Amino acid sequence: MCMTSAGPSAALTTIDIVVSIPKKGDKFVDAQHLEIILRVLVAHGVLTEELIGRAESPTSLQRRYATTSTLKFLVDVQDVDSLIPMVDLLMDSVTVTPLQFIQETVLDNIAEPFVLAHGKKNLKYMEIDKRFIKVLNEGMASHAQIFVKLLLDHEHYRGFDGLNSLVDVGGGVGTVMAMILEKHHNLRGINFDLSHVVANGALILEHVRIEELKDVDPQTSLLNYICDETDYKGTKRGCGEGGCGSCV
Repeated sequence: MCMTSAGPSAALTTIDIVVSIPKKGDKFVDAQHLEIILRVLVAHGVLTEELIGRAESPTSLQRRYATTSTLKFLVDVQDVDSLIPMVDLLMDSVTVTPLQFIQETVLDNIAEPFVLAHGKKNLKYMEIDKRFIKVLNEGMASHAQIFVKLLLDHEHYRGFDGLNSLVDVGGGVGTVMAMILEKHHNLRGINFDLSHVVANGALILEHVRIEELKDVDPQTSLLNYICDETDYKGTKRGCGEGGCGSCV
């Protein structure tokens, strides 16, 4: 946070950053470990690095770090879209723990890593862990909001012109569609997802609980069912790779 508050043109040394970080009790920030973290962030393009001093005197060289445009998505600043919820999702113990069981899954073919870690498949697990479903919904929405906002703010984008309704299959709590409907008031928004997901869905949408769909042939994909058996026949395939599960 100290780097973003210092301004986009500020170049700070490790010590500059250390002294700006608030202390917690008697704990101090380890400058050497911080230096390693800063170098990693430079390698990934989050920060830039500049060497100050005389090349013939290595001990006089000093590294100064400055922010890039990428960093603004990784800090919690008011009125700035952030990817922090997505980072929280990726680092959550529910997400990370299954990685420990990949070897067993590959070599022994006994169960999915998530099942080995949590005793249930992911969709069943989310029905009982309200904390994680909140983390998941916020994480999935955070990165989508950034791209959709850019799309909606683009003066030449006319992708929603001429439409009467918009269907999102696996749309979570409807954050993205709500953004679209707030700008295109003529649209009717319909979101298909699981009951425990849409329970906290955006009020501006119509939410359809997938479990409540009647007389669905097990061999019929959700996408085909929506196109053939509902009024939303213009629903299109998305990635086609099973991302939301509607086409498989």
